[in-house]
Amino acid sequence: MAAVGGRLTTACRDTRWKGYLPGPACPKRWACSANTASSPGAGCATSASPGRARRWCVSAAGGAISMIVGQLAKADGARVIGIASGDKVVYVIDELGFDACIDRTAEAVGEALDRLCPQGIDIYFDNVGGEVMLAAHDRMADFGRVVICGMASEYNAREEPFGASLRPVLRKRLRIEGFVVYDHYDDQFDAFRPRCAR
Repeated sequence: MAAVGGRLTTACRDTRWKGYLPGPACPKRWACSANTASSPGAGCATSASPGRARRWCVSAAGGAISMIVGQLAKADGARVIGIASGDKVVYVIDELGFDACIDRTAEAVGEALDRLCPQGIDIYFDNVGGEVMLAAHDRMADFGRVVICGMASEYNAREEPFGASLRPVLRKRLRIEGFVVYDHYDDQFDAFRPRCAR
């Protein structure tokens, strides 16, 4: 199944996938949601490799992918801090169950992270990039992990994005890894599906 390029194509050679293909009534809806539904599970399981990570920070916390990432981390017992703006902050805490959420339009993200996560961030799941990402980088715990899933701050930017400070990456031995859901369809879909049913 491919949901890229404005059309939906399905091919099934492996019977494991037969149950996942939608009926003829909803192929467009499935095509639009396939990447959004698969990204959080595969991103948490493969790129984040959470293990014993107890402190997560998730940018764009009110967005489709980030809200699921945060809830999966909470289900695994982690403390989760979201970053959002405006009305989404209350939604992220009250409805999604994050431990805290920083309003990036009302306070300095770095100062808020210092207050909410003084021991540093174990896993930062980024969908924003830019200044929000830099604030999180500076507050990573040693051997922390950064998953870059999106760069919303740069998608419609009118100016060249400024360069990221890589000093914390070196000093704290961070691992930054690009994440593209297409790389994980075969090996993560079966593992992620039962977690969504909980």
